[in-house]
Amino acid sequence: MPSGRRRAGARPTSWTGCTGEFTEFDRYVAARVTPALAEHTSELLAAVTEGKYDRVEFDENYGLRIYDADERFPVEAFSGGERDVAALCARLALSRLIGGQAAHPPGFLVLDEVFGSLDQDRRVQVLETLGTLATNTEAFRQLFIISHVDDVRTSPIFDEVWRVTEVEGVSRLESLNPTRAIGSEEL
Repeated sequence: MPSGRRRAGARPTSWTGCTGEFTEFDRYVAARVTPALAEHTSELLAAVTEGKYDRVEFDENYGLRIYDADERFPVEAFSGGERDVAALCARLALSRLIGGQAAHPPGFLVLDEVFGSLDQDRRVQVLETLGTLATNTEAFRQLFIISHVDDVRTSPIFDEVWRVTEVEGVSRLESLNPTRAIGSEEL
């Protein structure tokens, strides 16, 4: 057998052989997952941008390319808020794909400070999309959103809103829901 070639099913015998196997696996995963990831990301981005951007692609390094009409641009060509929305849509799409493959999806999603760079209209669009996902996607039945942006807490997608405050070195959890009978609780 010529040097550098292995029999099918033979295990690599060196680190170089292992890295070759990982590269091959990466290509396999990319070929299987990337089209679905781009499709899900495109759907979410179209919803959040009201159809302005409705198609994305991922390059071989998973770099995001966004179509504006028929012209493709790298994500770096967009404003900070648009980049953040596109990246959030890609993360949501990946979470949706992974959660959809799980035998027992976690059923929740945690988003920490994803609204800071978005203007109010875009925040409303993102929140509406999240509400739709929570209603229609098993993997996102519960949303835990951490935000310091005041108008986020008034979104109708939330069943409950809580605030964490610190008083004399002790964290306190306070319900901001007017219909809840429970008062503040110490953490």
